[in-house]
Amino acid sequence: MSTVWLQGKGFDRWVSVLGAVLAWEVVSRAGILPPAFFPPPSRVLLALVRELGTGEIPKHTLTTLAAYARGLALALAIGVPWGVLLGRVRIMRRASAVLIEMLRPIPSVAIIPVAILLLGIGEEMRFAVACYAAVWPVLFNTMYGVYNADPVLVDSARVFGFARWEVLWRVVVPSALPFITTGIRVSSAVALIVTVTAEMVAGTGGLGFYVKATELGSRVPEMYGGILLLGILGYLLNHLLRALEGRTLGWYRGAMGRAEEAGG
Repeated sequence: MSTVWLQGKGFDRWVSVLGAVLAWEVVSRAGILPPAFFPPPSRVLLALVRELGTGEIPKHTLTTLAAYARGLALALAIGVPWGVLLGRVRIMRRASAVLIEMLRPIPSVAIIPVAILLLGIGEEMRFAVACYAAVWPVLFNTMYGVYNADPVLVDSARVFGFARWEVLWRVVVPSALPFITTGIRVSSAVALIVTVTAEMVAGTGGLGFYVKATELGSRVPEMYGGILLLGILGYLLNHLLRALEGRTLGWYRGAMGRAEEAGG
């Protein structure tokens, strides 16, 4: 769905953003909402630029990105192979179903206390919680993508004498790529959200910690600046993954076209 409503590069995509910022500025300047708690975006932008200049926000941004990247990378390293295994091996899928369905609904925030007990309140805790939250979307998308691989292509590969691992590597996994890349984008968003949440709950650094600290210190424009930066960060990460997805699926579509031609 997101690939539909984010299509295009025209100025019209930004009209809603500019309209929201303008409305925010007018409402705050007019005193409709108390400026002390709802400062105009011009003040928020100045505060954000000032904090960028001092180096405080860049330091917290790097801390958040490090925990996010490590958590997402480990989630992909676990979720993709596990999903392939569950999608291809029926007995593994049946044996794991109850355990997965018991673990998956547990809110990631609920495991923060456990992570603190085991790992303390440092980056390792945030990284572990982000990994736990991000593993499920990519696991399930990979499993369903592999499970629903085109049986005609699979049978064609077997007829051509492909070994079992070749069928998996050259047909099943490529045909599951659209599911896998979608799972990666969902896991990326989840990892960022949970990383920031963990920083707010028990962090000693990162953008979540910064937003909470500025709120407790009544530095309201700086707090909104941190929230704004999180929104920009989420948008850029999603844009980057969409670009990588486009390149990956371009290769996939070419490979699938050649496979269909070979199969007649």
